[in-house]
Amino acid sequence: MTVVESKKFKVGDKVITTKDTPLQPEGWIGYITDIADTLSALSYYVQAKGDNTRFGFYEHELELLIRPVVPTIARPILEERKIGKVQMDLFDSGFPNAITEVAKVMTWAAENKGYKPHDWKSLPNAETEFSAAASRHRVKGFIQKAEGVAAIDRTDEESNIV
Repeated sequence: MTVVESKKFKVGDKVITTKDTPLQPEGWIGYITDIADTLSALSYYVQAKGDNTRFGFYEHELELLIRPVVPTIARPILEERKIGKVQMDLFDSGFPNAITEVAKVMTWAAENKGYKPHDWKSLPNAETEFSAAASRHRVKGFIQKAEGVAAIDRTDEESNIV
């Protein structure tokens, strides 16, 4: 057997039979394992995945089986797809100072109070604890407001973070 290069099929191609043959019916699917040059035409040796039996076919008995990787689906235009989605970029680009201030508080808590990053996620009775903490901070802010401290100058007593 002389191995040759085929212009239509190559070793590894997934193919389907297009005609009934004595050994395989039309629609049988396999993979090209070898290509040989016979007296009359190119012969392709095909076997199904998981089967060690190879069958010989002529080029006119095979068709390359191509399936699209991504199915073609109708997609709405980009702006329509954005409707109803949270636009996180508006926060990131619109409030960089807010993000920085929240990060400062979290960093201070880790460095000064010994909290581990995101330790609050495993806090027992989290709802009660967070509600109590929020109330304490809110009341302290009300007191500073009553004392005439401008909102921009109000600080946390413990951390001194504005």
